[in-house]
Amino acid sequence: MGGGLTITHLAGQERIDQASFCYARADAYEVAAFLDASFVEQSSRQQQRDYETALRRAYDEAPANARISVFVTTRNVHGSLMEPAFTMCRPPATPEEQESIGAPFDTPQRLALRADAAANQYNELAAGVLRDARDSNLSAQNSPILASLQGISRSTFFDSPNRILWAITDGLENSPTARFGAVAGDAPPFEIFAQQDRYDDVRPRSLRGADVRLLLVETATLPQPGLEHITSAELRQW
Repeated sequence: MGGGLTITHLAGQERIDQASFCYARADAYEVAAFLDASFVEQSSRQQQRDYETALRRAYDEAPANARISVFVTTRNVHGSLMEPAFTMCRPPATPEEQESIGAPFDTPQRLALRADAAANQYNELAAGVLRDARDSNLSAQNSPILASLQGISRSTFFDSPNRILWAITDGLENSPTARFGAVAGDAPPFEIFAQQDRYDDVRPRSLRGADVRLLLVETATLPQPGLEHITSAELRQW
């Protein structure tokens, strides 16, 4: 996991945390990128590129000094508290971005070098997450999408007033809550599902004001054997 959000001062000068690339700001953006990893091992090369691209976009499109936390359903990190696989910031890359967050002046050259180092670190960490997702010893046996999103909504890594959530998933909930496609009636229209008691168990904390970006990675045309009770159109609508 990335370093803490501490800062140091040298001769009264605020300094960025070298491990996390973060300046401490109460109003800094927090970006949560959730990867539903239970299906990644069997995915195609194109789908693998989709996952890589989505994780990269979560970083590249983050505002300056946003803290990006990557959550995944692999067995080595998933838990009820939804701790991220790693967390770090996208540091300001230009003097304009540095000024926009109220950080002290730094030279364009130093900012560019730091931005490159941070991007390389993020790419290495994201590649590790995807390697784990493809590991049969680590990939999740179930796909608790709804419970995971609930956990992220309650996480201390996603409690800023400025929030962006990326959800990268095949959309097929497969957990004690519901088994979309595998069990008849388990994937009614969301308007109906939201009125059922089981939704109360996985209802997220309010995401009002958050920028939510859902990327549906379709692994097959539905219905299919084992997933006879849902169509691709129904899944997209859900």
